[in-house]
Amino acid sequence: MSEELLDILANILPSRKDAEDAAELIQNNRGQAYLSDLVRDLTDHECAPEETEALWQGIVNHNQEMTRLLGRNPGLRVAAMDYFGNVLARDTSGRGAHVELIEHLFHQATNDALTGLTNRRYFKARLADELSRAHRYHSTFAQFLFDIDDFKAVNDTKGHATGDQVLCDIADAIRACLRESDVPARWGGEEFAILMPETTPEGAAVVAERIRAYVEEHLALEKVTVSGGLACFPKDGTDERSLFAHADRALYRAKAEGKNQICLAPEERRREPRIERALPFTLLPSGSSRGAIESETANVSSGGLGFQHPRLLWVSDEVKGVVSIDDEPADFRGRIAHIVKSDDGAYEIGVAFTDISERDRARLMGSS
Repeated sequence: MSEELLDILANILPSRKDAEDAAELIQNNRGQAYLSDLVRDLTDHECAPEETEALWQGIVNHNQEMTRLLGRNPGLRVAAMDYFGNVLARDTSGRGAHVELIEHLFHQATNDALTGLTNRRYFKARLADELSRAHRYHSTFAQFLFDIDDFKAVNDTKGHATGDQVLCDIADAIRACLRESDVPARWGGEEFAILMPETTPEGAAVVAERIRAYVEEHLALEKVTVSGGLACFPKDGTDERSLFAHADRALYRAKAEGKNQICLAPEERRREPRIERALPFTLLPSGSSRGAIESETANVSSGGLGFQHPRLLWVSDEVKGVVSIDDEPADFRGRIAHIVKSDDGAYEIGVAFTDISERDRARLMGSS
């Protein structure tokens, strides 16, 4: 806990030395002067001075109890959220003042701060619920993945403030086109995901096209368009992995065929020839805290590479990496396109390139 406490205080205080001094005082129960700022940083909520010390002690005690029950330390931020959401929420003895904070913490944990849409974590939880319900009642639903075409160019030429506004405009477009029962999420970066319960493939295609057309019309001045891919349960998959894989392949088909369009999940087929070739490479999944993967390709194509690895990744995760071709590095960016568990317990993983030079594509295939 002390390292996390130090990191939190380092964001509040002027220097690392000040943070170290404050952490020592707090852990020795002599740091009351810092508690208001500390609790505010943990919860993004102003607490009355007379409440602060008791709230801090409650968070610390709850963190210790969660550590005991889980067998691992969940961290102060998780403990604070669970303390307000699951302990104080059940306490009816004068804790009514915390209702607003509990609601705020829940919103903070489940929503994207910029767009106001739900976040990836919440979307995956709702998808798991919908899968369970669809299996039980033999119903159908659709999953729509899409992203903004050439969004990097928007940020590079018009600045990140304009890019952020475009993301918010896309979120408004989504809200304008969906039912209340649909679940829209910002998946990450310029990517979005929508869960449409009780929806047929035909109905989902109508909604997806409505969003695409709305963006094209209402963001015409910014010349912003979107491309997307649809997958439906149970036609295209009956679990999270297969649904994401099919929707992701459909998205890349939309990109490859000209952008600003929606594609349905394609039949299982390879669009480009693959050749067996062993090349050393390093791969870093976006946002990963587990570090880079160093491995060797099993096969390559002009559109991607395949390899086997014991570490499980997630379909549609963005990656960046370097592959060595004849002892010369080739940088690339891509996305996890498919994952299949092999008989020996490892995973066969395919990466689809989103950015690699044409020269390096040719070199991968053995051409100069």
